[in-house]
Amino acid sequence: MITSWFIPEKIQQDNEQFIKAKTVVWALGYTVSMSCAVAIYNYLFDVNTPFPFLPIIILVAGLLFLLKYTGRLFLVSNILVFSWASGLYLSALKAGGIFSQEVLTSLSIPLIAYLVLGIRMGTVWLITSVLFVCYLYFLSLDPARNIYFREQSLQLDNTFHFVTVLVTFCNIFIFFLSFHMQYTDLVKLLLNNQQQLKDKNEELEQFTYIASHDLKTPLRTVISFSGLLERNIKQEKYDDLLDNLQYVKTGAGQMYNLVNDILEYTKLDQELAEKSKVPINLQTIAEEVAQYFKKDSTEKELIIEIDDLPNYIGRKSDFLVIFQNLIENGLKYNKSKRPRVKIWAETTKKQLKINFLDNGIGIEQEYHEQIFYFFKRLHTKEFYDGTGLGLGLCKKIINQYNGEILVQSELGKGSLFTIVLPVG
Repeated sequence: MITSWFIPEKIQQDNEQFIKAKTVVWALGYTVSMSCAVAIYNYLFDVNTPFPFLPIIILVAGLLFLLKYTGRLFLVSNILVFSWASGLYLSALKAGGIFSQEVLTSLSIPLIAYLVLGIRMGTVWLITSVLFVCYLYFLSLDPARNIYFREQSLQLDNTFHFVTVLVTFCNIFIFFLSFHMQYTDLVKLLLNNQQQLKDKNEELEQFTYIASHDLKTPLRTVISFSGLLERNIKQEKYDDLLDNLQYVKTGAGQMYNLVNDILEYTKLDQELAEKSKVPINLQTIAEEVAQYFKKDSTEKELIIEIDDLPNYIGRKSDFLVIFQNLIENGLKYNKSKRPRVKIWAETTKKQLKINFLDNGIGIEQEYHEQIFYFFKRLHTKEFYDGTGLGLGLCKKIINQYNGEILVQSELGKGSLFTIVLPVG
């Protein structure tokens, strides 16, 4: 959309500010179009009344430049409203005072102020417009001034009155259209916020489950074996001391990992808002993660095949998390002597698919959705270590890119995870 070109990215990230900025750009565009219409009218009908066409164009260009390269929306909005008000008020004084068509047009000032500055400034400009109309009315009570205003109004021909009335109704139509657009955008924003609130509530329920179950389990282990250690030391029984200490250490480590993963998950939104997307090489990221796993493995021969992966506009840290978790899942949940993970990409004009195929233990059909739930584990820690965060974290990151993650798998036949990301 052309209005977005004039609006800096930092404003576009704030939905409320973005809506106001679009209205400002629309108003500036409308100002240019109506100025051109008046200039053409003056030229066609040989109207000698001075019209500041060039200063208006320079002002609009300056405000668009200020908005685009500084992002000072509040300043631009104030200048816009003040310029409109000054022009209409002066025009009303010169074109018939209380009898001029500009008096009706000036009533659009509070509306534009409400749209781009908020309800407080809209109220201020409404009071200002009412006071201005009252001022013109009291001026007209003076017989001499009344005659002067009427003479000014009569000097204008019917064609000018017709054009002025047309412009007035165009003003009202345009601003009600802008109001409708703002209302529609705000409704969409409200619905989006409701969905986000629903998602957050679901996450909160999952956090409650963690607090009541996952965190209690290692904590119970630490408390139990700490008490056993205390009794053994008092009774001077040191045979099982090291074993009990190991249980305490393991429980504490599980709690540390779980709390750390929760913190990583909860701060993801904040980090995404602060980082900027840049072109990244997915091939390099995949090779970097694969090299880490190969160096870390001493028990099994790992096979990680990576076909040529394309570049993508995103954040390197996001894709490091995605590749690390999906490769790790393929290698961890694997009983083969030679765990294998193959990664390749499929690119079209509209989307990028990144596939992760492994020869692991597979996943039953009924769990294909549950594996992406927050801290959902299909296996106990006795068989496979972990917190159940990895796939949930991947899904949350991919959702930030308006993408999706899919899985195809059967028990005992490996798994195929596919990331679908929009292109362009």
